[in-house]
Amino acid sequence: VSCDMTAGYITHNSGQSWREFNLRSRIYSYCFDPLDPYVIYAGSTGLFRSSDRGESWKLIFPSPESVNGEIRTEDNGVHNFESEDNWPGGEIEAINVDEKNSSNICICVRCKNKLKVLRSTDKGASWDELCSVPGDYIHKLFFHNTGDIKAIYIFTEKGMFVYGNSGLDKVKLPSEVLGIAHADYGLDCNTGILVLYMTVWSEIDNNYLCSIIKSEDLGETWQQQKDVSTPQLQGTAELSLICVCRNKPDTAYVIVEKFPEKGNDGNLTDKYGVLKTNDGGINWDWVVKMDDMCDAQNRTAGWPERNYGASWGDLKGEDQISPKGRYAWGIGVSPVYPDICYTTDFSTIFRTCDGGCTWEHVSTRDLKDGSFTSTGVDVISSSGMFFDPFDSKHIAAVFFDCGIFHSYNKGESWLHAIEGVPRKWINSCYWIVFDPDIRGKTWSAWSTVHNIPRVRALNIESHMKNLRGGICRAENGIDKWMVSSRGIPEKSIPVHIIIDPESPPGNRTLYTAVFYRGIYKSEDDGRTWTLRNNGIGDNRNVWRLATVPGGAIYLLISRGVAEGQWIDGSLYKSTDGGNSWVDTGLPEDMGSPSDLVFDPECPSRMYLACWPGTHGAERKGGLFVTEDSGKTWNNVFNAEVRVFAVALLPNRPSTVFITTFESGVYKSDDRGESWQQLKGFDFQWCHRPLPDPDNNDMIYLTTHGSAIWYGPVGGSI
Repeated sequence: VSCDMTAGYITHNSGQSWREFNLRSRIYSYCFDPLDPYVIYAGSTGLFRSSDRGESWKLIFPSPESVNGEIRTEDNGVHNFESEDNWPGGEIEAINVDEKNSSNICICVRCKNKLKVLRSTDKGASWDELCSVPGDYIHKLFFHNTGDIKAIYIFTEKGMFVYGNSGLDKVKLPSEVLGIAHADYGLDCNTGILVLYMTVWSEIDNNYLCSIIKSEDLGETWQQQKDVSTPQLQGTAELSLICVCRNKPDTAYVIVEKFPEKGNDGNLTDKYGVLKTNDGGINWDWVVKMDDMCDAQNRTAGWPERNYGASWGDLKGEDQISPKGRYAWGIGVSPVYPDICYTTDFSTIFRTCDGGCTWEHVSTRDLKDGSFTSTGVDVISSSGMFFDPFDSKHIAAVFFDCGIFHSYNKGESWLHAIEGVPRKWINSCYWIVFDPDIRGKTWSAWSTVHNIPRVRALNIESHMKNLRGGICRAENGIDKWMVSSRGIPEKSIPVHIIIDPESPPGNRTLYTAVFYRGIYKSEDDGRTWTLRNNGIGDNRNVWRLATVPGGAIYLLISRGVAEGQWIDGSLYKSTDGGNSWVDTGLPEDMGSPSDLVFDPECPSRMYLACWPGTHGAERKGGLFVTEDSGKTWNNVFNAEVRVFAVALLPNRPSTVFITTFESGVYKSDDRGESWQQLKGFDFQWCHRPLPDPDNNDMIYLTTHGSAIWYGPVGGSI
């Protein structure tokens, strides 16, 4: 399985456990070699092949010998190979291997808004471009070699195409069909007939309807298998992916996005889930049926369903914390056993082994004490980890989309900690701070908006309608929270909290950075807050705070967007408890700061992480260091790299760690003069490095989409 956060996952035991692997970028497609059980293909920003059942992967197109560079662009660090062969660039969104001759491989590449089809007849050693097909999305691509028929079938939302000896031809569909939502195929083992299924949008009697059509004669004629948009539904149903049992095509499953159904009270409710046929489409029955307020009754629930409700959230209108109405993003049925089917959604992989009568989640494993552990699929983004000063085994992690998790056994199992947080806030937690002197007292920063300060999240107009957030406080451990946010507008995004270390226990002075708004200060243990923006300019994208010995506070402001134009970030300093701020200036040509860390042994030494500019004026990335409190700066890392965060080894601050959005974490033992990459970590987007406070030889890494990694600083993560 794949995810939009770039990683791939493989299981050899039916989902009981999964192993992550990474191939430079997001993985868009897979194909198992039909003749060699050890060979798997994966399509990313290149074509990769494994010859050992997924244990290792090698690039085969573009050929490694022809690659003369790799580039990463934009905020996501989008990856591309530069090569001297005929690799067109782009992403491989479909792969198929000839079932009669596995030397024949066909791929579809999305390149510069075109869908290009290429073929190899020598197992990927060389490639020929066959054609380009109309469309924005490739639904299916496969060889069909039966008797005298030798062709490649291609399905996009624009139509069905066949590439053969005469070139590319478009198959005529029923006149009422406007577009193809999805397509799949099977080969009847008894008759040898190729069976095609498609979910399509049609216009009938001036109404737009979604239905399933089927062909058993290579598209010459089509039969409508299911029109779920009947008049009594009082609305239009929507279908998306259809998946057919390859060797027994009488069985197929289809994802239902929307199915208006009238209840006993006469009101319409949009149902969604999965329909299944066992008789070639004559009859379709629900095997997963749910709505926004009711999860499916035939599935075992994991923590997302228990704590967030159906489809990752049970709120309505402006209060909802996630998209609604889509049960599954992906669906796959065994090509041999039609009762085995998997679905993937926002948070969970579900599996049925009895044809959809029951489903179990195979992403997490519940334990008897109420905690859970992962099976290896961790498609969640953690923006930080925090260590309880009174219990070395108690750790907490904050996440986008799912709040806080904490563990009392140093990560062996986890508990979800969102009780008491307003439902409107629980999408994302950005930060936690433990009181160093009072056991169990903690503060946390919450918001409905995630991904700050990524470029994709910097459009304030798109956030303000649903924006909610604030500060919570816990008095006796983080299992239960209370709102502690008086003075901070509810339409806020608190992203950071610090404690004034000189303030007394029980009456702490705290500061919180509220993105878009500025700095808020509390002098009564976080109960009430006041705005302290004196001296801060128009850019209020406040991101990080840091206190240094002597009482000075530094404030890091992220880049932003104002009236459609990019504005640089900045660095401020306050010496009067946040009552006033002075701009200290950033290094020349650096406008996108992302983190700031001080050397505790020498407070005038600071490390500043930043991203290269990808919008407007050129801006340097990398890592800057100053020895004189910011008067002069020196870049000590590659200025083209997106460095997200910095950390120093607590007992040896000459050792510096940095994380990048380019599949690398680096360590320097000489304050940045030389660097080495940590081995074993290859996920694309790494957030923060966090040395284990109990073991200087180990480190935690939080990521944007691969949860938390843990391993040795000098070995393999």
